[in-house]
Amino acid sequence: MSLSSFNNYVFRKAIFASILLLSSSAIAQNLVIDKTSDLITKHGVSISSKLQNCENAKNGTSKEYILLTVFNENPYPVQLSFKRNLWFDGKCNSCNSESTEHTVSVTIEANKKVEGSCDESSGLRIFSRMLNLEKVAKLTNYELVNIEVDEVK
Repeated sequence: MSLSSFNNYVFRKAIFASILLLSSSAIAQNLVIDKTSDLITKHGVSISSKLQNCENAKNGTSKEYILLTVFNENPYPVQLSFKRNLWFDGKCNSCNSESTEHTVSVTIEANKKVEGSCDESSGLRIFSRMLNLEKVAKLTNYELVNIEVDEVK
């Protein structure tokens, strides 16, 4: 094999490896988009999510959030609680945390729904990424765990 053939071979392999690496990175970054749908139904309470771009012209920020919607189909009010496990750039920052920062508790009236919003910093809003900044951590996965639904008496 001549030196030019060898260099060509190495170059092709390097290009292939780069494409493979970039593709897997792109897939990991898009995991969140796959989770924007119906998430769970438990004891008459359903949780769904949607991806939302949130612009704040006053502060000059542009953020992407996952907004959760919780619907209580029961004829009585319920207390919903869960923990949010959040992965940023492939690393779970809250999985082993005992902090209440990642715990959500919300009361939902009978046959009503509550929704996360761009404007309200509630447990029903999960930060995904900054839309107007490139080199910042991005949410790559999330899960709701320890979900409990209790009737409010």
